[in-house]
Amino acid sequence: MSQAIQDVTNQVIEFVVMLPSFLQMLLVLLVVLPLATAVAWGLMWAIDRMWAAVSTRRRGRRGASRRGPCSRMMSHD
Repeated sequence: MSQAIQDVTNQVIEFVVMLPSFLQMLLVLLVVLPLATAVAWGLMWAIDRMWAAVSTRRRGRRGASRRGPCSRMMSHD
């Protein structure tokens, strides 16, 4: 299984290297940047959830917000 994944990865790399530079840039813009953005948003969401959990535990149940700083900044209520 691992060898098959390596083979496919090598084929994809060879294909991308053979493309003209403008198509490589288009591939980066349409595939790599959205994936990187999704990963960054996921990390921000996870950190926000952890922040909310820690601050809830630290301040007790009564005065604590259930949301982290990012959630509070993004909400408009």
